[in-house]
Amino acid sequence: MKKISISGTIGYDWWSDDYTTAKTIKEQCAGILDGEDIEITVNSPGGDVYEGTVIFNLIRDYAQSHAVTVRINTIAMSMGSYIALAARTVNRNANLIVSDNSVFMIHNPWAYGGGDYRDFQREATYLEKLSVMCSGVYAALSGSSEKNVRKAMDDETYYVGKEIVDAGFATTFEASINEPEPDSEKALGFNRRDTLIINSKLLFDAMIDKARSENHDSDRAAARFKSVPESKDYITCYNVQNDRGGSMRPEELLAQDKTCYDAVIGIGAQAALERERKRINAHIKLGRQVGSVETALKYIESGQSVLDEDVHAEYLGLAISNQRIAARDADNPSALTVDSGADDDAIQLRAFDLGAQGKTLEGKAWM
Repeated sequence: MKKISISGTIGYDWWSDDYTTAKTIKEQCAGILDGEDIEITVNSPGGDVYEGTVIFNLIRDYAQSHAVTVRINTIAMSMGSYIALAARTVNRNANLIVSDNSVFMIHNPWAYGGGDYRDFQREATYLEKLSVMCSGVYAALSGSSEKNVRKAMDDETYYVGKEIVDAGFATTFEASINEPEPDSEKALGFNRRDTLIINSKLLFDAMIDKARSENHDSDRAAARFKSVPESKDYITCYNVQNDRGGSMRPEELLAQDKTCYDAVIGIGAQAALERERKRINAHIKLGRQVGSVETALKYIESGQSVLDEDVHAEYLGLAISNQRIAARDADNPSALTVDSGADDDAIQLRAFDLGAQGKTLEGKAWM
């Protein structure tokens, strides 16, 4: 199997050595055998539309005679998301694999420009044509209408994890953490999403030790919380002596064994408190990293976790926006000031500023 990596910016990047061009793709494909399978790993925030289109067409060419599998390793955004779909335009069943930490983003192409209103009108018309070019692929593979896809591009839409498969862009979802087998989960007697007890086994062991250390009668029970769909707030009790279990309401356990009840509530409350502390700290840390403490406060107040798909996507979007802004600022130095008496220098600097602002269109579109 031939392995190809599409990493970093699409098109040559002056600020980083992490970029992918059509040339680097051709170099990686050198020596590929007839009929050999190809696995492409994509981790790109996007970049040059023109360079990306060449890469898209190269992958399509290889997909005519090779089985191509694409795996999104973290991000396939903007032009990176367009490229990730190339093989599926040849074979709709070509495998595109994502995991729960994969991010797929679509939006409209954009460009820098300058000139009068006619130049901007022409540029806007051309950018819309590029948007239609991309939306056609997104719509065809997702099964969504062109109108819905264009709306998603207008809104700059992020899909995270299984959402990418549900939206029709990817074919396979691989979870980072395997779900427990239904039978084993039933045997454990707890719901793993229980809001109070994070680790049922740890709680169970702690209750056994507590019962023994306090010399409870052998009929005294160690307990752990269990969420029962048809009757909520039940507690599953375990009898240490005869190895039998049963369910009762919290108030019933309180009436029968207050010490055991207090211990269960205490362990659950402590676990919940620690989890809340970690959630808040995680939001504050991410908020500082992306330069938006307001976003962190918003999600702290709403009670959402940094692992929630929409939350994760917003933080990631802010981080990428900051990177792009920094890159643009580095390429667009602020105007210099000079002594008013230095006429020649002032004229030259004025000419430089006008050139930096751009009186003709740059000729590149970005995604």
